[in-house]
Amino acid sequence: MGKNKFSEKQIRVGGTTGVEPISIKYKDSDYTLSMNSDKKALKDKNGYLVIAELFSSDKKLPRFIFRWDHNPAVMDIDIFVGEKNRKDLWTQKGYEGHWTKLSDDKNREYSVLIKIPECKIFEGIIRVGLLTELDLNNSISISDSVEVKII
Repeated sequence: MGKNKFSEKQIRVGGTTGVEPISIKYKDSDYTLSMNSDKKALKDKNGYLVIAELFSSDKKLPRFIFRWDHNPAVMDIDIFVGEKNRKDLWTQKGYEGHWTKLSDDKNREYSVLIKIPECKIFEGIIRVGLLTELDLNNSISISDSVEVKII
């Protein structure tokens, strides 16, 4: 395969590496931040690559999944109440945090601010390292003929 053919191949994110909090300005004491670093293709039920999780031991409080959104190539945050993704909450008054802001393009660092009504949950910067995969699947056709002589 010629080197120019590589640019035509599909690149996909296959996992995480070097995911770490660069700074944590605030984290609610009820919550734990768990980073999913150096993991190959840890995906949620919807197939999104999970970067980190912010959760509480109090099951009444929402859980937040930091995930990679491949099309715009950004880190988004989903909110879960119980096991249900409640993306509708992000549009309600007092909820903030679904979209993160790229604060350092070179190091892929994202500013995160998560709020629920009357409560700040998290504010900080998360570095996201991604493992990328290049699809090199090609089909190879081999044909041969055999000549048999009977004597």
